[in-house]
Amino acid sequence: MTIETAATATASGLCLAGLRKEFRMGRGGVVALDGVDLESREGQFLSLLGPSGCGKSTVLRILAGLDTPSAGTALVHGEPPETARRLHHLGIAFQDSALLPWRSVAGNIRLPLEISGVKVPSSAVADLIGLVGLDGFEKARPAQLSGGMRQRVAIARALVVEPKVLLLDEPMAGVHPALARRIGELLVGLCADGLTILMVEHELAIMDEFCDPVVAMAEGAVLAQGTMSELRQRSDVVEAYLVG
Repeated sequence: MTIETAATATASGLCLAGLRKEFRMGRGGVVALDGVDLESREGQFLSLLGPSGCGKSTVLRILAGLDTPSAGTALVHGEPPETARRLHHLGIAFQDSALLPWRSVAGNIRLPLEISGVKVPSSAVADLIGLVGLDGFEKARPAQLSGGMRQRVAIARALVVEPKVLLLDEPMAGVHPALARRIGELLVGLCADGLTILMVEHELAIMDEFCDPVVAMAEGAVLAQGTMSELRQRSDVVEAYLVG
């Protein structure tokens, strides 16, 4: 895929072309991404696999509009990330749920639209609370919730804008396996309705069951992509990530 391909991509899914990111450090620099190409169709559930420092978080930050590439193109639903965020086409739930401690579950979920001056129907918030399995906790404060519950509030908050694309950073971290599976099933259902999801995750069982494709990264570049079964046939991927 070339930058020209990205420029003419259809308005769906994600598209990265020739993505490079270099961080300046004194007289030198560190290359975090080096020629990353990645494309998804609408409704896919992608996951990034790789060790710390391979560039996964940098990809998320660029797609979220929180960082800019040194070169290359990043499109979210056919739009630059900043445009996608402004039009509420992009939802974000990073590992730190970043909930406001003085707000209730319902208040935190409403927040993105309230900031934009959009009135949020109570029924819409109630539907999201039910969707993520938090019925009865509408008035609870973040300090009264477990880590997994706070993560589900963050996912509901990202969904309140009705995004086309959802970015997730380790949504299963610290979550009981049974609950992680429930979250995975929830996300698969959202993809079936047309939502595109890109997730950074370290739990191989979650990626194996729910994600297609899984994108393996190494040293700032894409090493391989496919289902977990396909990646297990790659000796370089097995040696890097899947041994043991």
